[in-house]
Parts: sequence; C-alpha cells; structure tokens
Amino acid sequence: MARHFSEKKYNIRLLLCLTLLLFCSVSSLSASEQNDYVKIVESAWSDNYDRLSWLCRNFYKNYPSSKLIPDVMIIESRTFRDTDATIQTLKKIIQSYPGFSDRDHCMLKICEILYLNSRWSELDHEAQRGIKMFGNKNRFYPYFLHYRSKASFYRQNYAASIGFADETFNSDRSFVFYPELRLQNIFSEQKLHYDSDRYVTHLKESYFELEGTGAEVSSLYLLGRNCELKNRHSLAFSIYNDLIKKYPRSPEALMSKKRTAIIAEYKPKYIKNPLAALEKEKSPLLDYLTPDSKVPETNFKSYYALSIGPFYNLQEAEKLTKQLSRDFPAVSIVRGFNFFMIYVGRSETSESAMHYKIRLAEEFRINGEVVYIATEKDIRFIHKE
Repeated sequence: MARHFSEKKYNIRLLLCLTLLLFCSVSSLSASEQNDYVKIVESAWSDNYDRLSWLCRNFYKNYPSSKLIPDVMIIESRTFRDTDATIQTLKKIIQSYPGFSDRDHCMLKICEILYLNSRWSELDHEAQRGIKMFGNKNRFYPYFLHYRSKASFYRQNYAASIGFADETFNSDRSFVFYPELRLQNIFSEQKLHYDSDRYVTHLKESYFELEGTGAEVSSLYLLGRNCELKNRHSLAFSIYNDLIKKYPRSPEALMSKKRTAIIAEYKPKYIKNPLAALEKEKSPLLDYLTPDSKVPETNFKSYYALSIGPFYNLQEAEKLTKQLSRDFPAVSIVRGFNFFMIYVGRSETSESAMHYKIRLAEEFRINGEVVYIATEKDIRFIHKE
C-alpha cells in the first residue's frame, strides 16, 4: 500500500522550519524563548535525541504558558521509542490546545502509527474521531476516510471497506488514493460475491481506467494470475508476455517472467489480444483467489519478503533486526538514500510470506508489508504486493 509519509524525515524538517519562521515572528515571544526554541529545532535536525529531550524539558519548565508548547511536544514525541507514548502525547495536544492549528495533523499522525502497527480497531476509532472532530471540509478528511477503509478491509469487513473507499473517491480531488483503493475494492467485491466473471470484468476495466497511473500493470498481472490459477495456461502465458513487452522495466514484468517459467511445462501457446479472449465461463460456487495446491518450487533469485520501516536511526534498525533474527529467517537491513529498511524472510510465494506477516502482527505488533524482490543482472526491484 501507499505510504503518505515515505519522505518522513524531510517532512519533519520542513514542518519544523515553517513552524520556526511562523512563531519566531510573533512579537509576544521573548528573545530567550525564541532562542531556546531555535536550539530545540537545531537539535532535532542533528538527531541528538538525548540533548533534544533535555532541551524540551527545560522549555516546559521555563515557559509553561508559551504558545510554542504544542510544537515542542510534537518535536519531542519524535524521539519516543514507545509508540503508545507518542500517541498519548498527540492526544494530549488535541485535547489540551484547542486553538492549535495542527491538531488535525496530530490526529492523522495517530492514525498513521496505528496503521503501521496493525491496530485496526483503534485505527478505525481514531479515524472516525478525526472525521467527527474536524468535519468533512478538513484538509485531511480523505485521509481519515482512507484509513477507515483500510481498517475495515484488514478486519475483513469488506462491505464497510468498499463504502469508505467510495466516500474517499468522492472527497479526494487529487485522486491520491484512487488507484490503490480501486484494486482493493475489486478484491473486496470478490470476497463478498465470489463472482469470477465480475472479478475478471472489473480487473479488465481497471486496467484501461488506471492507464498512466502505474497501477494498471497490477491489474494486468492479476488477470494473468487469475487465468493461471484456473489452469487457463495459454491465456495466462499470453497476458504475461504482453505485460513483459509493454512494461519491460516494471516489477510486474520480472514477476511475469517467473510465472511464464513455471507454466512452461504445460506448453502454452500465445494468443493474440488475450484480454479480448477472456470469455465468460461458469463460475464455481466458491471462487477463492488462492490456489488449492502449492505451486511447484523453483530456484529463482527473486523472492517474497516482508518490509519494515523506514528507520532513520541505524542503531534502532540493528536492534530490531537482532530481535527478529531470533524468530525469523533471513533478516537483513538495506540502506536507502537517507533511511534504512528491514527485510524479513525469503519465500517462494506471497502466500508463504503472509505467514510471516501474521506472526509479526500477532507477536511483535508490527505491520510488515509483503514485497516482491526481483533481480535481473545488476538491477534490483522491490515491489509492493
């Protein structure tokens, strides 16, 4: 799924700079108050959390009535290792500072934390509170609806998930969430109705509808997988090959190469314009999306794993990696441009990776994302499932 805070550290710093410029221009602030706040901002930039915590405590003590108190609380909350402590701080700001202009952003941050920790019931509750508290004209109203849809989906309340997704579509003028939730809705409808024809039709529609967004490639790949799971190997082979030719640099192209290698034993034949050849067939009583039998395992450089992060402190990533290594295989850290990610497991199928995802959620309260890691020559693709 899409993360709306993937540039988290950059956004934090930008927020701090804007906050600094705003409040330092207020004439009611004393020179010492402004200077102490500048020190807090500078400490946040340097990631010196011990010093930052000390500066924040002194600020509360020296300026108990300062207009900058909620801003300082937000900055300090970034240093907490306990997510519950962060949530409680954000809730305190929302409740105790009704005039603070970023209360809605604090509520959104609470929802983000709950989402990342797979706390679906609490996520739904807080997103609902956000809508009730700030109304449908608020800048983050589509985000709160999006989180309600996600919470319902992961609690397998598919009807509610579709309803909130549709409300998100109506309120999201920038269409940030549409491609992601469109595919989620298609899956939810399949779970509700078990209608294979409807599932295929909607995937075909989404392929043309989402063209240019990048999400259409996923629709095409899912169509190929659906044909493969129904043993329509020639159609699956044809869809995979068309995908590889049209989107050669996409992660789905590498995934399609893997699938074509697996079904090669059935000697499939290429069918021209396979989407047009997707004829309706009588649906079984129950048409699950997962295969009844295991796909034969093959030795590929590519595999499924769980991604956790991002982390902006290497020591934190190493500490969690050490802890997870006791219970999970193949735990590693990958360095990004200005962050770190942890990857867990090396599974041949996404179904196998889901076993690790469930364990992470139940035992560690961590919401890992299933990703497909594919390599071709010296290029590595990491693609969200």
